[in-house]
Amino acid sequence: MVHIVQFRLIQGLALLASLLSLILFALRPDIEKVLKRNVPSNPMPDAFNGLNDSIPIFMVFLAGTLFLIARINRKRQYLLLLPLLFGPTSCIAGWCLTENLSDPNWFHLFALTTIGMLVSCTVTSLLSITDCCCPIRGESQKPNGSQERKAKKTNC
Repeated sequence: MVHIVQFRLIQGLALLASLLSLILFALRPDIEKVLKRNVPSNPMPDAFNGLNDSIPIFMVFLAGTLFLIARINRKRQYLLLLPLLFGPTSCIAGWCLTENLSDPNWFHLFALTTIGMLVSCTVTSLLSITDCCCPIRGESQKPNGSQERKAKKTNC
């Protein structure tokens, strides 16, 4: 029951992110202007430059990442979470190490994280497809007769 609730929650978040990305693509709101007006600190004038173009693309890859997480959760292939989360996590860590945090350029964060999600979604999708064609069996799983015949047919 908990597994189904987790799957539905992740699936709902993925749908919400995809709807938000569609809204951002359709309406093209001026995110930079809203952030410059509402951020309480005193950021530099270029702190939010480039966000209007990068946030909708970021949301598309966020939705793709969430859909992949939902698929991984449904298939119980939790090992595939490692390459999926490695890309964005390493990009965020690299940004934190190299950025001047007293006056951050937020475009760099969204651009780097989008690139990390693009690469990790691609790698995870390929690993998932490969695992569907040639499943990797752990030592705890013992194949039955039909799985052995299938493995011999596919030469995996």
